[in-house]
Amino acid sequence: MNPSEPFFEYIRSLSPHISYHSDLEYRQHLRRIFRFSPEKRTYYANVKPSDLDLDSDLDLDLDPISQDEMALDMDALEEGMDIIFLATCDDPIFRVLYEYAAGRMFSTDSKIGQAVLCSYDTFPWYFSCVWHHLVDSKEKPVVELQEYRQLCSWFSIPFHSIR
Repeated sequence: MNPSEPFFEYIRSLSPHISYHSDLEYRQHLRRIFRFSPEKRTYYANVKPSDLDLDSDLDLDLDPISQDEMALDMDALEEGMDIIFLATCDDPIFRVLYEYAAGRMFSTDSKIGQAVLCSYDTFPWYFSCVWHHLVDSKEKPVVELQEYRQLCSWFSIPFHSIR
């Protein structure tokens, strides 16, 4: 982990605590944390019925929520997740989190585990743990965080398995 990495400098400037009460707010936090480019959209956002061998008269007008879901900068998301993963994957605390989270998807792939941790239900806890790992781990170890304990509870991780 290179602490001078521009992404880490940016993370340091953010609050370690996020909260949201809707899908829209969740995606707004993803956009802010992973520094999405506002003009980018998911790779499948511009799919036409003809691309899918569907009836070209099919009406694909999307509701506002679907439009918002498609306005995601997948390149920035992947890059940010890769940087975070490389900074955390050798830490036993995060390895166990990734392992248990991946298991929820019947997987042993740590990157799948990270994606699960970035999901709606657990992202605030995961982000707080990442923030403290990158910024404040000497002052407040991740295992002492309430958010870490919440992740352990959510994924049924025995607390002693990490110590």
